[in-house]
Amino acid sequence: MKIQYRKWLKMNSILFVLRLSVCNSFVVRSHFDPVRSRSDGSPAVSDKPNKEKFLRHPRSVRFENLRAEYVNTITATSATTAPSLTQVQSLTETAIYECGNDAGLDALRKLAALCELRIPYDFSNHDNTHTNIIDGSNERLISYIPQLLPQSTREEFLNAVQRMESNEWLSQNPDSVDGLPSLHLNLVSNGEPLFPNEKDIGGEEPKEHEFRLGIQQLHDIVHPFVYNLLLPEAKKMLQKSARSSATSLRVSDVFLRRYGQNICGGNRNGISAHYDVFSRVTAVVALDDVAADGRNGLFTTVLEDDSTGQTSNHKALRRFFPLHAGDGVLHTWDVLHGVDVEPGLNRTSLIVWFDEFPENEEEKEPMVSPWLVKHPDNHNDHSVNHILHFVLGSALSNTNVDDETVMCGMEKRIELFLRSASQRNSFALTRMGSLCEEGALTVNGQILEKKAFDLLEDLRPTAKLPPVLQELCNNHTSSQELAVRFWLEGAISGNPLAQKALADELMLESTQSGNEQLRILAAVLFSLAAQQGDQSASESLCRVVELDVVSRGVETKEAFSNSPVVRVANAAVTTSL
Repeated sequence: MKIQYRKWLKMNSILFVLRLSVCNSFVVRSHFDPVRSRSDGSPAVSDKPNKEKFLRHPRSVRFENLRAEYVNTITATSATTAPSLTQVQSLTETAIYECGNDAGLDALRKLAALCELRIPYDFSNHDNTHTNIIDGSNERLISYIPQLLPQSTREEFLNAVQRMESNEWLSQNPDSVDGLPSLHLNLVSNGEPLFPNEKDIGGEEPKEHEFRLGIQQLHDIVHPFVYNLLLPEAKKMLQKSARSSATSLRVSDVFLRRYGQNICGGNRNGISAHYDVFSRVTAVVALDDVAADGRNGLFTTVLEDDSTGQTSNHKALRRFFPLHAGDGVLHTWDVLHGVDVEPGLNRTSLIVWFDEFPENEEEKEPMVSPWLVKHPDNHNDHSVNHILHFVLGSALSNTNVDDETVMCGMEKRIELFLRSASQRNSFALTRMGSLCEEGALTVNGQILEKKAFDLLEDLRPTAKLPPVLQELCNNHTSSQELAVRFWLEGAISGNPLAQKALADELMLESTQSGNEQLRILAAVLFSLAAQQGDQSASESLCRVVELDVVSRGVETKEAFSNSPVVRVANAAVTTSL
């Protein structure tokens, strides 16, 4: 999904008579105030090799004790402070509908406070097999595995990673989720080692030879743990699923990821919340203690009631998995997850993807994520499995397969996204906004546009839209109106992409019409996304402030502080509960 942001910047050439700065916490300051900078250091990765110990892995003896220690030290963090989806959506809706007034500003302050929380995930509700069944109607399984990798193995592996990193061999290719440098190394791809252990390949350059040996070493270090421990654990976890075909589960991909600053010339502090489209089960193993206190690293989002069918990737709903070095987490494809590491910390993790392969000779042709395509809810017109419909639509959008049996046509994909959006799936709502903007719903005359309009009317009738958006939609074409309305629903659900996309559209309109209310609402939406750590939203908010100051002819500090857009920007980063 790709959304073009800040089109409105191309519409105006603004003489910046006031220069504004944004500090790390997104506080907007005028030229009357000093701007303070801050620098962070990065800890080094540990070292010292030693192999063996695999056959003496202590899980069976120490598992219960380790888990008990975890429960005692982690669970007390936030029973009273953890925000709910209802609370987040109510505050977001208030910030939008009460745009710029006292109630709206107060909602922004409360959301700012909630976004600052970093709450551990609570494993204490696991059953006696250490697996958390989130939703009985889907798989949505999470399994905690303490001390999967012993210390000697971790140290040997990290030493090898350091050597690869010192040669700047970590991948700089754009990540499929956010387009930033991926900073990863593949060890296994599509079920096969990247470099099988065999005799030297003739004609290799010295660096190529060293790279190949480095990948082989990393693969050999973790191979017994991946295939002899993780794979059986993944199969065991899937036995809890009524739709399990775990006997066909295999190791598909094994890779490592680095997070931090100035790693092979790149920076990565996280990866946004997403579903694994091509992995039936995913394992993440911590190779350091960055995530030990449940404030950094891998997270999922927790809602107070999964039966509603709604979902959200809002920052306030994140719950971080407390993982000490060597601990692992397994989760199924339908568990929303991401990574966030605070500046100044370096994180290294091992990731394993498990997929399914054909069990008989007649199924040799590869199928797009067969656990999705063969899911019974795909053949049930009354199904409300919003995660399945969104993830399958995404899988089909990212493949070249053109086969009606896997529903790969554009119309079928849009139908999947519509079914998911009808259950208020945050990602599907945002994706539908982009598809409408691109004119994709015209592939079948006006049938899809009519379906989309009826769906939106069910979610929020036109008469109940914010007044400024009612007026905007009346002046737009059908596809633009639909895009605005889908983005509004995604924005209220907490999706920062939808918030930015709608704000971008409002600024485009505002620069053409001079409508001040559109500009204020755009500032609110950019603020909502900036609160969640979106740097581009913060930069856009700064430009909206500059545009507002210029358009108002602001010349004094008092006039600057009284600007509605400046008040919105400052409220967005002023915590208040």
